[in-house]
Amino acid sequence: MHEVAYEAVSRHIGNLTPSASISMREAAGQSIKSAVSHSWIRDTRDDKLVGTRDRIRSCTTNLRASVVVTRRSKTEAQTQLSRSLVPGVTVSFAARSGLLWSLARPAPFF
Repeated sequence: MHEVAYEAVSRHIGNLTPSASISMREAAGQSIKSAVSHSWIRDTRDDKLVGTRDRIRSCTTNLRASVVVTRRSKTEAQTQLSRSLVPGVTVSFAARSGLLWSLARPAPFF
């Protein structure tokens, strides 16, 4: 399954404590996120909620932009493998990893 999405979010960071770091203080205030993303998902589990066999794999790429200039790219990949040991007992292994590339300046914490 493929999914293409556009996301626009207005965020506000406020009420910082006196011990907040300098990077948090610099990022405080109103910000707007505008992003286009593409997701690829392959799910072969026998049950979408509690799979007892097979796996799910996915990869998402997100390009964040300000007006028409791309500021950063984020890619995440994840996989989960499930196997039934005995009836009623299932073991699962999951892994998730990601990369963030800042294309303009240092990426803020969020």
